[in-house]
Amino acid sequence: MENIVVFDTETTGLSPTRNGIVALGAIDLATGDKFYEECRIDDDTEINQYALGVNGFSEAQVRDPNKQSMAELEEHFEAWCKAHNATVIAGYNVKFDIGFLKNVVTKHGMQWGLPTKYVDVEQVYMKEIFSNPDFDEEINKYLLRTGEDRNVRAVKMDHAMESLGMGKEPRPHNALTGAIFCAELLSLMMYGKHVTNDFDKYQVIQKLQQLQADITQYIKPIKLSDKAYSTDFGPYR
Repeated sequence: MENIVVFDTETTGLSPTRNGIVALGAIDLATGDKFYEECRIDDDTEINQYALGVNGFSEAQVRDPNKQSMAELEEHFEAWCKAHNATVIAGYNVKFDIGFLKNVVTKHGMQWGLPTKYVDVEQVYMKEIFSNPDFDEEINKYLLRTGEDRNVRAVKMDHAMESLGMGKEPRPHNALTGAIFCAELLSLMMYGKHVTNDFDKYQVIQKLQQLQADITQYIKPIKLSDKAYSTDFGPYR
């Protein structure tokens, strides 16, 4: 049986090679245990002001010399994952976040110490909910509200949550909150129940209680030899 840790990062932009990590949050899907730490970026790391506007950090905060380095944060996250016997890391559009972690490893001459398998919760949602005719009523309401159509290839996590009757992630973005909301979405699809009591005010629809998505088909290997993943469709979509 796989032990899944759901995580999220806050960064200074969309490029894993030019931008950097400023915070990382995670939650153990089985136990609800949480991880959250912040760090400073490297001296040569670029900053996109729009990204800071999304996550609420200032330039002074992300360059604070009193904060730990990105490498130290990654080492701490690796140790936390090992302590929780994690075998899979998961997230929403998670290749983006993995790209940043891979770049830290490469740049600082480290060895990859995290699980070597991942699940992209966005892919699970698109297959199990968005393309599932059993959820047409919920998706049609979402499409009507957003003005999108069935040809859309990606859905923001906020929209995915809203389509299932859940709330939006609070603003500004916080890596731990992002991880918890993503874990809630995954828990709803896998188990039809909330991941923490933070969501008790939202009613789980009966269809989700019956879905019981098989997550094994979505588990993929992390190809450490691949270049860091960079996209215009990152967390600031």
